[in-house]
Amino acid sequence: MKKVSTTKEKIVEIAQSLMGKEGYSGVSMTDIAKGVGVTKASLYYFFKNKESIYLAVLKEIIREVSDQYTLKPKEKASKQLLTKKIEQSLQYGIHHGIIIATPEITDFKKNQKELVELDKEAKVMQDVMQVFLEKCGVKNPKFGTQILIDITHAYVWRTLFKTNKNTPKKLAADLANILIR
Repeated sequence: MKKVSTTKEKIVEIAQSLMGKEGYSGVSMTDIAKGVGVTKASLYYFFKNKESIYLAVLKEIIREVSDQYTLKPKEKASKQLLTKKIEQSLQYGIHHGIIIATPEITDFKKNQKELVELDKEAKVMQDVMQVFLEKCGVKNPKFGTQILIDITHAYVWRTLFKTNKNTPKKLAADLANILIR
């Protein structure tokens, strides 16, 4: 059974890499199959369609962001740590930006179950972020979480269109100063 999960993980990993460079529309099932080293038909053994792969990629990104904001045993919540985590989020957003910022998918009717699961994962991520912000001393962690998510999206878009004037480090420091006063 291990090979099944390994192949599925490899599909998600390759799709994440390809979609990170080319966007959702710029990647075909054939591209993903070639990258993984399997036939296109093999992809359908693991996923119903390209949207299903995309949702698995988004789910993995959400898990990675949740892990990033989970306070590790040796970490002490502080403004400095908050600044570091925000900067990491912005860098991560830049790296995966074209995936995160992809608005093109409109027909998820065939993937309703995956959408529900993705929504649950996103809520868990927001809860993890809120707990972290609260431990760092943010007065309104729910609002702070929404600000971080929205600013990361805006930052990614500005970076994609090359209109960004801030560095992740500068923006992270400014955000931490706004959130913790």
